[in-house]
Amino acid sequence: MAERIDEGASRQSVDELSRQIAQLREDLSQLGATLAQVAQDQVEEFRDSAADRVADVRKTGERYARDAARRAEESGEALERFIAERPLTAVLVAAGLGYLVGILTRK
Repeated sequence: MAERIDEGASRQSVDELSRQIAQLREDLSQLGATLAQVAQDQVEEFRDSAADRVADVRKTGERYARDAARRAEESGEALERFIAERPLTAVLVAAGLGYLVGILTRK
């Protein structure tokens, strides 16, 4: 009779242990799914942030390019005005610069 009580208690312990193992498997499965979702959310957040930064850099680059083009055009117009107002001075400056470049590039 003591053996039957021990067998019953052992069976209950085994059943309880099996139930706990099944619950642990379920919990681990849910934890894995949660971690996968968190990782996916972080990847999407990083992707969105990177896309925003790329757009900001592109806009900044375009603004700098427009500013440089505007300044180059203004400089060209100023040079044209200078040449029109002082043609002899412009020719002398160009000749002097050509002479300096020739000296500097001579071997």
